[in-house]
Amino acid sequence: MEKSRNEHIDAFTHRYSISERRSKEEAWEMLDKRIEQSENHKIRKFSKTSLIIGSIAAVFVFLFILYTGMFNTGKYSPDIKSEIASVKEYYLPDSSVVYLNSNSSFKYHYNNFTGERSVVLKGEALFDVKEGRRFIVEFEGGKAKVLGTVFNVSSYSGEYMQFDCVEGSIELNLDVQRKRISLSEGDGLYVSNEQISQLHDANVDSIYERLNGIYHWEKIRLDNLLSFIGLRFGYKVNYENIDTDRKFSGKVDLNEMNAGLNIVSYAMGIDYSVSDDEKTITFHAKSY
Repeated sequence: MEKSRNEHIDAFTHRYSISERRSKEEAWEMLDKRIEQSENHKIRKFSKTSLIIGSIAAVFVFLFILYTGMFNTGKYSPDIKSEIASVKEYYLPDSSVVYLNSNSSFKYHYNNFTGERSVVLKGEALFDVKEGRRFIVEFEGGKAKVLGTVFNVSSYSGEYMQFDCVEGSIELNLDVQRKRISLSEGDGLYVSNEQISQLHDANVDSIYERLNGIYHWEKIRLDNLLSFIGLRFGYKVNYENIDTDRKFSGKVDLNEMNAGLNIVSYAMGIDYSVSDDEKTITFHAKSY
């Protein structure tokens, strides 16, 4: 029986040769060690192969994330719009809040890879930005960059823009004169007919009152004011025989278009007519 067993072993383990001078027990011990060493070599070879495959897979996953996070930055949300004489409150994915004023719209993009936030604005909005990576607001006439702050942007057109910083700070990059201007808490600035104003003190209460349709102006050009009122309500404006360089100062309630126009026309001594069919407002000298 023992001889049969040895012959069987010799047939299947001939490559694990042993010296005849060793005892049977030593031979079996040496054979077991060689078998064990052979199995360990297979395991190490398998582990190395698995490691290489896993590393290659990890690289592809990283490249996929890199592509989707960094290069798909042009994918913006659909336009979010506000109605005439109303404010729409909207929360962005990072919990920043946009208070979209009358007849305005915006779209946004949040980059999951870099954390950068981008908004394209048409009209007017108050932004309450949560701290985080860079937050960019693009508008006709330039862009604003912030980290975490509260500020108002009014840009219905590139002819007249107004910026007011309530908290924190913002950096404006204006197309006009290719200017880069920083606004700190309490600073305000406006752009009128390609002219940039000096910094002025921004009244925080008056900024928030804009959300209720109440506007305060200090020496705003008449054409900029009338154009602003028209755009706020979706109307184009025309001028006939009036001096649009004149300045207006005061408070105007713009919850209703005609109420606001009556205040301005009375103060400036002008008349106006409205065509609802053509969506136009025509301003002309007062008849006596």
